[in-house]
This record gives sequence, C-alpha cells and structure tokens, in this order.
Amino acid sequence: MPDEAKLKQELLYMVKLTEKYDFTNRQVVDGILRLENERQILTSVFGKRFKDRIFDIAYDNASNNTCVICGQEAENGVICQDCLNRISHSAYASAKAGETEHDIQTEVKTKKKIHFLSYFKYVLLVSLALICFAQIWLLYTFHTLPDHNPTQEPYISDKEIVAVSDEESALAQLQLDYSPDDGYDIISLGPVVELSGLFANEVGASATEIEENLSDEERYDYFLIEEAYKFYISYNDGVSIKLGLAEVSTQGNIIVKGDFNDLRDPNAFYRIR
Repeated sequence: MPDEAKLKQELLYMVKLTEKYDFTNRQVVDGILRLENERQILTSVFGKRFKDRIFDIAYDNASNNTCVICGQEAENGVICQDCLNRISHSAYASAKAGETEHDIQTEVKTKKKIHFLSYFKYVLLVSLALICFAQIWLLYTFHTLPDHNPTQEPYISDKEIVAVSDEESALAQLQLDYSPDDGYDIISLGPVVELSGLFANEVGASATEIEENLSDEERYDYFLIEEAYKFYISYNDGVSIKLGLAEVSTQGNIIVKGDFNDLRDPNAFYRIR
C-alpha cells in the first residue's frame, strides 16, 4: 500500500477510536494497545504519538493536551475538533464509508442468496422425497390391484383335425374340447361364412396380431371366405362365468374368442385346432 494511503488509513483509524472510546478507561486503552501490538496499524509518527498519548491519559501521565496531529489544543487531550472534522469528512473517509456500505449490502445480498439457495435445496429435497414416495405408493397400488384382465394362455386342443359336413358333426367336434360333462353349454348359431385366413393361422395365435402384420400379398389369401359353423359357448361353475364364440370350418379347424383365451384381447379369434 502506498505511504499516502497508509497514512490516510491511520489517521482515519485514530479519529474513529477517539470518537468512539473514553481513553480514561484503562481496560479500553489496554485492549486497543494489545490489538495494535498484534496488528501494527499505527506505525507512522502520528500513530506512535497517538499510542503514547492514550496510554498516558489512561495512567494519568498526560503532560499536555495538544493534538497529536496538528499540535493545537485538543479538548479531549488527543485530537482537536478541527482535525476530527477535517479527517472524518474527507474524500478518503467518504470513499471508505461507501466501500463499507457496499460491503454490507453485498454481504446482505450474499446471505439472502445463501438463504434462498438453502430454502430452495430444502424444497427440492422435500419434493424429491414426495415424488419417490408417490412412485413407491403407485407401484405398490399397481401390484395390489386385482387383475381384471389377466393373461391366460390360449387353449390348444390335442384332438385331431376331422373334416365336418354339417352342423351336427361340427358340434360333436367342438364338444370334444368343451364337453357338457365339464360344465360347458353350447348353442348352435347356424352356418356362416368366415375369413379363411382365421382358420389358417398358427394354433394358439391371435388373429388380431397376425392381421396387423400382414403384407399386401398375404392379405389377398387371408381375406378369402370359407364356410363354417358358429356356436355360442358358456361356462358357469358357481364361482366364475365364461362366455365365448366358436367356429368350426368344414375342414375341421376350430377358432374361439371370448373368455376362453387371453383376456387382454377377448375380441380376437384364436385358433385352437
């Protein structure tokens, strides 16, 4: 720091001490001198005079009341009023006061920012905790809800394919898989024409899934028609009820839809034989 700036700092420091403290109090003076010995702020000729003077005042050794800066009479025995006013209202003092105010405002803003960030972090942590809790609750709820559309493997018949010529023979073939002795009730709905592709699908395959993936060439063959016999099937064992439709082609292939297959797609025909 340049000597001029250092001197201005010392003089302003001396003025502040003089305006703030009673140098007749030994404890106050001892405290000032102890800190000064550690920090070494008052090193100029004026600073050394100031230290000697306040020590003499505190211990009743003061021999004169002249200002340690200009040499005029000082009512307080240390710095005259003229020097006090001139230094405390100097451009340097005003600049230092502005810096202090700026530092205070900066500190306040920093504290507010830190407080806001701390509050934001707290809100963020609470929000994350609530989100995690909600996800856990939803996952638990999902796993505890009754499965209204359970996955049921399509039934595949182990019976041989036998061609049929009329409604009676078609019913006989269907009853091999859905026997009245097992609780199934079958009602004939008469002869129909159906897509030949439904009866050509792989056994156990969903017609809906297959139709969605047909190429243009495959569609021509798939959407040809074929004669078949249609039946209504119901099942009631006192605990559960199943309903569905079945069709038997003249070649003996059987397709079924309803509650007897995968319940996620009850409207799709599945080939069982």
